Amino acid sequence: MRSRIAVALAVLAIALAMAGATAATGPLDLVRAVNVVPPGESGLITIPQFIEAQADGNFGSHFADQAPLYSSFRYKPDAFGKGTLWHTLPGATIYRDAWGVPQIYANSPVSLLRGMGYAMAADRLFQMEIFRRVGHGTLAALVGKSFLPMDEAVRQVSEGSAARMAEFNAADPLTRAEGFAFADGINTYINEAQLDPNKLPSEFVLLGDLPITPWTVDDSLAFGEYAGRFFGEFGHGELDMADSLATMTQKVGLTNARKIINDVYPLNDPSAVTTIPRSVGLFPRHVGHAGSSARAVVNDTVAAMGGTTAIARAAAQRDLIQTTIRALQNQLGLVGFGSNEYVVDAKHSADHHPLLVSEPQTSLANPSFFWEVELHGGGFDLRGVTVPALPFVPIGRNARAAWAVTSALDANSDTFVERLSADGKSYLHNGKYLPLQSHTETIDCRTPPTAVLDLTSGDTSSVCTSPSVTITVSRTVHGPLITPPNVGARVAYSRQSVVDGRIVSSLLAWTQATQAQTVSQFQKAASGVAFGFNFMFVDTAGDAAYFHVGRYPIRPSDVDPRFPIPGTGPWDWQGMEKFSNQPHAIDPPGGFLANWNNKPAVGWFSKGIDSGTIPPAPNPSRPQMTVWGPSHQVQPIQFDLARLSPHVRFIDMASIEKDVSSIDNRARTWKPALLAAINASHDPALSQARGLLASWNNHRVDLNKDGTYDAAGLVIFDRWVEVVLRKTFTVLDPTTFQIAGGVRDDGHYFSSDNEDTPSFKDDNALFGTFTHALYGGTRFNYFGSASKNGALISALKEALKELTAQLGSPMASWREADEHEPYPSQGAGSVADVVPMLNRGSYGQIVEPGAKPQFSILVTP
Repeated sequence: MRSRIAVALAVLAIALAMAGATAATGPLDLVRAVNVVPPGESGLITIPQFIEAQADGNFGSHFADQAPLYSSFRYKPDAFGKGTLWHTLPGATIYRDAWGVPQIYANSPVSLLRGMGYAMAADRLFQMEIFRRVGHGTLAALVGKSFLPMDEAVRQVSEGSAARMAEFNAADPLTRAEGFAFADGINTYINEAQLDPNKLPSEFVLLGDLPITPWTVDDSLAFGEYAGRFFGEFGHGELDMADSLATMTQKVGLTNARKIINDVYPLNDPSAVTTIPRSVGLFPRHVGHAGSSARAVVNDTVAAMGGTTAIARAAAQRDLIQTTIRALQNQLGLVGFGSNEYVVDAKHSADHHPLLVSEPQTSLANPSFFWEVELHGGGFDLRGVTVPALPFVPIGRNARAAWAVTSALDANSDTFVERLSADGKSYLHNGKYLPLQSHTETIDCRTPPTAVLDLTSGDTSSVCTSPSVTITVSRTVHGPLITPPNVGARVAYSRQSVVDGRIVSSLLAWTQATQAQTVSQFQKAASGVAFGFNFMFVDTAGDAAYFHVGRYPIRPSDVDPRFPIPGTGPWDWQGMEKFSNQPHAIDPPGGFLANWNNKPAVGWFSKGIDSGTIPPAPNPSRPQMTVWGPSHQVQPIQFDLARLSPHVRFIDMASIEKDVSSIDNRARTWKPALLAAINASHDPALSQARGLLASWNNHRVDLNKDGTYDAAGLVIFDRWVEVVLRKTFTVLDPTTFQIAGGVRDDGHYFSSDNEDTPSFKDDNALFGTFTHALYGGTRFNYFGSASKNGALISALKEALKELTAQLGSPMASWREADEHEPYPSQGAGSVADVVPMLNRGSYGQIVEPGAKPQFSILVTP
């Protein structure tokens, strides 16, 4: 790889000036770091800017100045310093660096948080307005009827303002003072903006949302709850699993249906790629005592889950809501999760310092989902990114350490089957009927006055037919009902989550972790986070560590958590895993660790199902599900690190990210089997196709920038995948096929965890099952009467026939258009698509504690 990479240290005059200021007046900084936050730091577009931009497309100097860096794999400085003086507040002074990043210096933590709130509002006030409405479930009152389903879904599962504020009011006095100070800083800017057209975001004017409602502590908590559940709560697909079992049973019988379910959604795949090597530890997950001795598993029959009709009705209701919500989240730039991180300890790096890469994949957005800030004072010296609305820095570094995070994709919630009374007003639990705790909520709706913004497209879906709608929200001892009660069948479905009651404590624990300067300090703080995440950490002592963070329930041994669990009491949760027993590793013998939302350790299992993804056509009511599979996209990172160890350089960490961003993981895994089948066939008609497939290096790139991918082998492989998966899984009913992987209208498979990442990831249930079918390990024979090789060759011939009819000849000239990745707009601005699409984070950071600060780097082919 090193022979393919040249390093250019771009030390610009402005960077030199910043470096001089850092050396002279800045705080202690023992970390080399660079980052990129596309498209840019600022999201402010005033009315004068909006009018001017209609002619020249310029939305401000820091609106999209990092987009070119991102698309060309360049990184900007991430060093402490003092740039240009920008603003002062009582007890706080705010500077901005050359990229517009606020550098806030304060005499106390309260003043620091006030300055953070002010600077955040100055850059992202309208985005913050959107996010607080997302958290409260009040978007329809701003942008119209189309967002009512999202508001309703939030109201159904949210703890609500009273519960959140009760948690907050139980916190220590300093925490409460910091929370109020953050809100005060935001409100200071709001008051100024309403009197100054050069500070007021144009979107408030265009939408007629004036005067701007003052910010409250609960606005931050509401979005904190939403973000915590979206990125850190998993296991929502039990109703789809139940429906899949029911429909598959009707098609192939219960025995074969169970085989297929266990193939497609195994509870524990021993061949799944793990972050922690087997040699470091197994970390077995625990189960509790059986709730009943009658059967090995009590909830793997349709009857136990509520019956075929009730299951189908509930699954359809749930899927319809989720489908609509995911489309809206995509419109808001909220759809993605799926991130990578990797670390190298000091003993295995070239400079004898630990190394860390952080690449959270939250989907590109305009403005960015992330906002960068630098904080000094009151015990804080750190720089990193947060989400506008939140008063802490989830990802970043301090003077001696750095941390990264990915979503765990580990089921920390369950669906329970509640048995209702005849009138549907109570449910059975531990031998008694308890009343459903129900109340009504009113959701306001307002037709937006303009169609200028992407959020208000102007079609009839935004037009409110009523000024408000009223919904009923109900809860049981387990949690909120996720579908309306089915009184006729006397069943309802509720969700229990580890997040409930732990929102504020989790956010505080995460904040404390950002101040940690040693592994032990970080481990202690991170143990208080209930959300499901994977943390990586490096420090100036040379350590590199990984922690699978969150609270994870211990379930009875006689329930299958992939399906709804009986809610009558005996099968309730039996406690939580101890944090010390959860997967973790500190300075492993191999010297490096990598995670891309994959399985943390060999013995740690999870049901690996979730309905939190964009569904494919032609059945848009069925969401996909992700699994910890055998051919995971994290493997190329692991391979690169193993090859470079024990002399991994800072620049190597960036080059790895570039290398893996274009790899087609399906080709990496499946192409060897296809080539072997072609060789075994001895069919001369396939020789040209074989040559083109073999010569393609499995990277989806467009080096000549002609708008198409460079290899004919890519085109052949893509079409073969479409044909072979469809033909191989004919046994699956449409329900199971769609939730396992599915296909879009254009026939291309795409990522199951992020609609805006490439279609060449290998991370969904269908792909994992196909890998096992190719290399052995399935319970059911998906190739039927045909041999495996025969099935692969038959699909290839069909694909070649289709392509010849479509593209003509010669075969070597076949090309496929580049995939585009857009920047969905939350406001009045626009940013050009990234072409071709990259499988990488929407924020990137490279850190080396113990080294001199880095100004910028460029990775070139």
